[in-house]
Parts: sequence; C-alpha cells; structure tokens
Amino acid sequence: MNAVRFSVGARTHGGGVEPGNDIVRFRNVGMRYDVGPEVLRDVSFRIAAGSFHFLTGPSGAGKSSLLRLMYLANAPSRGEVHVFGRETVRLPRREIAAVRRRIGVVFQDFRLLERLSARANVALPLRIAGDRGSAADERVIELIRWVGLGEFADVLPAQLSGGQRQRIAIARALITRPDLVLADEPTASVDDRVGMRILHLLEEMHRSGTTIVVATHNRGLISRFNHPQIRIEDGTLVEGGAP
Repeated sequence: MNAVRFSVGARTHGGGVEPGNDIVRFRNVGMRYDVGPEVLRDVSFRIAAGSFHFLTGPSGAGKSSLLRLMYLANAPSRGEVHVFGRETVRLPRREIAAVRRRIGVVFQDFRLLERLSARANVALPLRIAGDRGSAADERVIELIRWVGLGEFADVLPAQLSGGQRQRIAIARALITRPDLVLADEPTASVDDRVGMRILHLLEEMHRSGTTIVVATHNRGLISRFNHPQIRIEDGTLVEGGAP
C-alpha cells in the first residue's frame, strides 16, 4: 500500500446521516428497461451509514441495475428506493442532482476521458462543480498520490495499465468527498494482486467514514474480507440486506 493516508475525504458520517442509520433502503423494488421483463423483482434491503457491503451474484444477475437505482440513473418500475432518507421517485430534478453529488461511482469501464491527463480526469468533477484554485489542485494531487500514481499525474489514460486506470477512476470518484461510494466490478479487469490493492483502497475510504458498496462476482477476493454481502440471483435477493 502507498504510504499516503486517506484524509482528503475524511469527515463525519454522511453529511447529516448518523452512523447506523439507513443510507440506502429498498422496499419491494422491481425494475425493467422499457417494456422488457423485470430485471429486479421484489428486492428489499437496507444499508447503514458507515458500512461496507459486497453486492454479489453471477454475471447478469442484476448487480449493475441495482447500482443504477442507488445512484439515481434509473427509477424503479415499482416499489420504493430511499437514498439519504429521501424517497427518490418523487424527487424534483434539481434535488436529484443534489443527491447524486453525494455519491461517488467507480464504473466497470472506467469512463476516463482519453484526451485528458490523469490529473485532469480526477479534477473533472471539481471543475463541473465550479471548485477551482490551488486548494482544489492540491487535493487532486494528494488523491493521485494516495492511489499510488503520483508520477503518472500528467499521463494520458491510454498510457496506463488497466489497474492504473481503475485507480484513477477511484480517485475521481473520491474527489468530491462523497458520503456513498458505489463500485461496479472494480477488480474485473485486473489480476488478484491489483484487485487486492483496489479493495484495500476502498477499505481505507471506509475507515474514513464513507459508506461503500462493491459489486463483484469474484468470491475469492470477497472471502479475504469480513464484510456483509447482499447477494442477487436472477434479479431476486437471496442473501443479506435486512428487509
């Protein structure tokens, strides 16, 4: 692990969400895309603020769809989704944007902008929010060093390995100091050694007070950590997540 300690995002839990209170709650949720069959059926669970959960299940089970509901990219076709105590279906658009600013997402396909350096990719959420200046720049560099890539700050994504690109994506997800981080198969494109490093980075984020949800089907890596699991199979909750 890199010697830099994760302090950039350290703060009290959840911007008003007390430790142990629900930061995410699903109640009898169903979801379908357009007029197709339901990809999630009668899903109910809770995630407490300050916790770390693995979202598990085979490929195609519905993990990514569940994450999309958590970061409000989609709405359920039925049931209730609460995030930070807000029922999301009825939220006005401007309030949806405010909720999403409290969520950091690490996508499976990285979604780095190829024409921007690693530093510029990490800084992008700050620039969009209008947060500029030397303090913001220092935070960007600190996070890049924290993920162990300080010497690659000015390198383009095409010059980075899969594991390095994933760590830059993690730094970008953290730069706005989110209360909730959702990681979609963050170890899928790397070997187990790099996968362990990525999960240790996520664990250190968790120790700072961030709520973490990691979707993965890599049970070998999961078995090395003592965190609760929410398991989805064929769109249905089969394990974890107290209803």
